[in-house]
Formats: sequence, C-alpha cells, structure tokens
Amino acid sequence: MMNPLFKKTKTTIMKNSINKTIKLLLLPLIVLMSFTACQDEVTDVTDPDQQETLVANSPLATSVERTTLRDGSADNIIDSGNCISVNLPVTVNVNGLEITIDSEEDLEVIEAIFDEFDDDEDILEIVFPIVIILNDYTEVTINNQEELEQFVDECSGENEDDDDIECIDFQYPITISVFDSNFDVIDTITINSDEELYHFIDELDGSVLASINFPVTMINADGTTTVVNNNDELLAAIEAADDTCDEDDDNDYNDDDNIDISADDLGFLLTECTWTVDKLEVNDQDLEEQYEGYVFTFFENGTVKAEINGNFDEGTWELIQTDAGIKLNLQMNNLTDFNNELWQLHEIHDEYGEVKIDFRQGEDRLRFEKHDCDVNPAVCPEDVVDAILAECYWRAGFNGDDNLAEYEFYFNENDDLVVQHSVNDQEIVGFWNASTNDNGATTMTFEIGQPLSDINGEWTVIECSDERVKMVMGDLYLVFERECESDSPYSCIENIDLTVAVCDDDVNDGLTEFDLTALLANCANDQLELAYFVSLADAENNVNPIEFPYTNVTNPQTLYLRASVPGTTDFEVFEVQLIVEDCSTGCTEADVDLFLMECEWFAVDFNGSDDLSIFELDFNDNSNLVITNTTNNETVNGFWATSETADGVWIELDNLNGSNIQALTGTWLVTECSETRLKLENDNNGYVVIERECN
Repeated sequence: MMNPLFKKTKTTIMKNSINKTIKLLLLPLIVLMSFTACQDEVTDVTDPDQQETLVANSPLATSVERTTLRDGSADNIIDSGNCISVNLPVTVNVNGLEITIDSEEDLEVIEAIFDEFDDDEDILEIVFPIVIILNDYTEVTINNQEELEQFVDECSGENEDDDDIECIDFQYPITISVFDSNFDVIDTITINSDEELYHFIDELDGSVLASINFPVTMINADGTTTVVNNNDELLAAIEAADDTCDEDDDNDYNDDDNIDISADDLGFLLTECTWTVDKLEVNDQDLEEQYEGYVFTFFENGTVKAEINGNFDEGTWELIQTDAGIKLNLQMNNLTDFNNELWQLHEIHDEYGEVKIDFRQGEDRLRFEKHDCDVNPAVCPEDVVDAILAECYWRAGFNGDDNLAEYEFYFNENDDLVVQHSVNDQEIVGFWNASTNDNGATTMTFEIGQPLSDINGEWTVIECSDERVKMVMGDLYLVFERECESDSPYSCIENIDLTVAVCDDDVNDGLTEFDLTALLANCANDQLELAYFVSLADAENNVNPIEFPYTNVTNPQTLYLRASVPGTTDFEVFEVQLIVEDCSTGCTEADVDLFLMECEWFAVDFNGSDDLSIFELDFNDNSNLVITNTTNNETVNGFWATSETADGVWIELDNLNGSNIQALTGTWLVTECSETRLKLENDNNGYVVIERECN
C-alpha cells in the first residue's frame, strides 16, 4: 500500500551519492594489505588458471555485486523505497493505531489494518528517529520525514528496473582463495552472507588476486538450485536469472499473496466452488451492493452463470497466462459491469476458511468470495438431467432436513414419478418434468400429493452429477442423491474386460494357446458356475463346453461364457474376445523411443502383480521420466535411456525415488514390442509389462 505521505520519483540508484562522508563497512580483510608478512604460510598452487580470478569492475564482479546488494523492497509498506530498508524495531502509527514492528512478519499487521476497509484513506506515520540500511549495507540515522524522502527519491520507482538482482542467490558458505602476484595462496576466506560477499567484491582492486572456490550452489527464485563450476558458468547463471521473477518492487505489501499459481489450478479453484461478489469497483463507482445475493458458478466448459432468486444471467470466462500474470476474460450477457477481458489476478486471500480472489484492472477492482464448495458444479442441460434421473432410484433432502430420507424416488418414462416409502411400502404416484426456461436454465416441475406436496412447483437445477442433483426455488433447495442396488449375481463379470490378448512371436498362422481359467477367478466363488463355448447356441443349451488350454481357430475369435447361478435355471451369456498379437522383438531403438514418448504408460504386470499399475509413467525427451502416483497425484522425476546391442533393445530406468516404483530401477531387455504394449525382462528373471494409455 503506497504511503500517501511519500513523494515518488523514478530515478536510478546512485551509489555513494548520499552522505559521502559515511564510511563503508569493511570485511576483516585488512590482511590483504600485508601479503609479504604472510609468506611463511604460502601454499603453492600448481599451474593456476588466471582466467578464474576475480577482476574488479569485470562483468562477473559487477553481476556478483548486484546479486549481493541488499533488497529494500520487503518493507516498502513503511518506507516506499526499494533501495533502502528500515532497521527494526520501529514504531509506526497506522490509521491512528500505534504499533511496534519487530520483524518482517509484523508487516502483515500493517497490511491487515490497511485491508480492513476498502474505502478509507490509509495513512502510515513513522515515529522518528529511525535507522535505515542502504543497499550497500551502510546504516544512516534519519530524524524526520524530509530526510527519509531524500533517500527514497534516490531509489527507482515502483516495479522499475533497479540494480539489485533478486531472482537468484548464493548458497552459503562459500570460500575465496587470495593469491600473491606469483599465484601462491596466502589466505582462504569463508563468506557467510550477501553482506560479506558484497564488501569483498566492492573492495577488489588491481593489487588483490582472488578466485572463488568452486563448485558453488545458486538458489533460483522458484527454490531449485544450480551448481556452477567456474566463472563463466557463474556469470551465465546470474545473467540467465536476471528479471525472470517478480521482484515485488512496489509499495503494496504482500500484494502477490498466493498468486504463484497456474491458470489450470486457478481454474480448478473457480469451478470447484460457487462465488459471491465481495467487491466491484468500476470507474470509481462502488457497485457491489447492486449484486448482493448473486451466486456465480464457473463451469469447466467456459460458461458462467450468475443466479439470484431463481433468475439467471449467463456468460463466458477464460483464464489467460501471460508474462505479467493470470488474466480473467469475463463477459456476461446482461451484467455488463463485470465485463472486462483484462481482469488481472492480484491476490488470493485464504484465511480461516474464507477464500477471496481479487482481480484488478487499473483502478477497477473485482473480488469474488467463496460461497459453497460442497460439490463440483456441472453443466446441467435438460437431456442430461433426464438421463441422470432415469438411472436407479433417488433419495431426497429438503432444506437440509432429513424428513424425506425414507422415501425412494423413481423417475420413470412419460414423466411418471413413483415414490415408495422404504419402511411401510406406501406408494405415491405423481408427475415430474424437466424443461428449459427462457434464461436457458434447466427446471424441474413436481406435482404430487401428501405428504410430499411441499416439493410441488418449479425448481431450477443448479448442480448435477451422476450421483447428485441440486435445485432451488427461492430460498428453498432440494437435493437428490442416487442409490443403485447391485442385486445382479453377474455384476462382477460385467465390470471385467473380457478381451484377452496373447503375444506370439510368430503370428503368421494367428494361432496360439489360451487358458482362461484365471480370468474370472475372483468372480466365480460359490455364487456362479462358469463354462466356455465356441458357439452362442452351445452356450445357451449348455452343451459341448471347451477345455483349456484352448487353441483359437481364427484371429480374433469370439468365445461365449455361460455364467449360471447354482441350483437355479438362471444364467447369462457373455462374449469373450481372443486376440493374438505380434509381440516379436522386431522393434529398433528408434521404434521404442517413439512408442515410449507417445502418451502415458502403466506397469500393468510386474512379476505377476498389478501393485505398480497406480503409477503413470511419462517418458519425455532429454531422458526425463515423470512418474505420477494416480492415487494422490504425487510426482517424482526419474531418468530413462535406451540402447541397442546384438541382444536387442535395452531400457535403463534410474533415480526412481518414489515408494514401490523403485522396483523398476535397473536395465531391462525389450522382449515383446508393439505400439501399445512392451514386455521388459532383466537378468534376474524378473519382468514387467507396460501398456500405453492415450487421453
């Protein structure tokens, strides 16, 4: 938040232009001035590389110095100066409240006071004297506001280019060797902070020969690290990192709360909840009171609905990832106050379960507040609602009450509604109808007698899924949840893929042996009797069952599975497809590379177990293997490579750090190969079968 008392100018940082009589803090490096007194400690350096020395005012020295400058932007909410910071503790008066700031975390107290009201004037006054720290670590005592503004005026303006590089940092400690003119080591200095390194570089001159002892680890803005091994790599890493992150050089403290988020993740947040309007300011007009009570629902297909008292307005929305951040393009059909293709994500406030998403465009503001995240909203056209309700039966909840819990609702064809009491078998017959109103919303109309007449009338459907449908009428709401009975003894078979593929190195005749005895081992038990037949007639008449192993006569071939309930005449016949696939190892290394980098792969069979089938394997170029646990979405990175010898194509898998998936570490020979299926074997007689899935 900009301090209104401060005068803003946009100038470049001018080193040592302020208070030239102030002496710089020096490292305890006075030893460098008396090299001859240290010759007894000389360590001979074999063939030293003069190119690795640090040279004053060189591109490397300048870049290192800029990286170690003190960043003054963290406390801009107090001083509004990117190149200075206030030495804590400091006492300030914020909108009439006097508080003492002891740490950077306490700056959030100032932000909370400023954010408490949107329409007041936020004023911060500093209790002087204070001590400020310049970006060269010089400390200066400031006695009043005018003196402070002189230093602030020397800083660059908000979000303008400045000298310090904030997107990469050194990982300390590092060591620097100091040499004499003969390149004999006379001292080794340990550097533990930016301040120490800054002063070392700042004091370099032609009489000092020094070099950094590599390797050195650099920390990037996203938390990743880069290891550099010489001066050239260090300079390249710093130059590559410059301006690659938001240095937050403005005066709105913590204005990027939780905006380190992808457009996909923000889209998920918007679509998993419904939202109300917490703030809408357009052209200096506060408009949120006009939209009190409106509930916005963002759908995954790019449409949005705003609903109040059963009335709807529709529109479209889109999130766009730009270099400046995420922008929201929101276009409503009638509520045009919201329309702006350049709403930029400013802040996501998440505290104590209260979530607000703040967008800005110039002086205009739009802030949504979370309304309801109980379900994922979905688009609910009339035909979809019809199809959903036709499945199984439904139980209802009325305004959060369970007084309808004992009723089973059956939505039959021809708008016939049958409601049965699950305890006393009372049956009530009524009418239901789904239609689309003038606003494009799906409505449900009920006509039914006592004791269910409270649900009579026209309801607007606001949420729907295969398992749940929610509708509203004024302040009332009605929720239906589906229940399906699984009384069929054949349901287990219905949920199993009855396509059986067998690999054969020679498929010229298309024939091989099949053994289906284990196919339905978990389904038969004592509940079903299973038999396989060549023809449908034989299966229905229960004659001429085949024995295993069975050799197919065509490729593919259909067999018929007869499942019958013991002791009854009840049976069902299912088709089983037999397919012989060419799994010869005719694939080259290039073929395997191409197959692996298409879509994702799953280890469906690891030494006879499917324990690893939960892991999605994404083979990328540059030998990067991304492994995702589909049960919890945890991701790890591994390594993969292929090679080809006289024995065939080999796949090497390494650095697999996730639990269980480590079992795939090692070198595997491709023994069966097709575009969608590979079998790999290792020297320990282990094997794994991976199969491809494409979305």
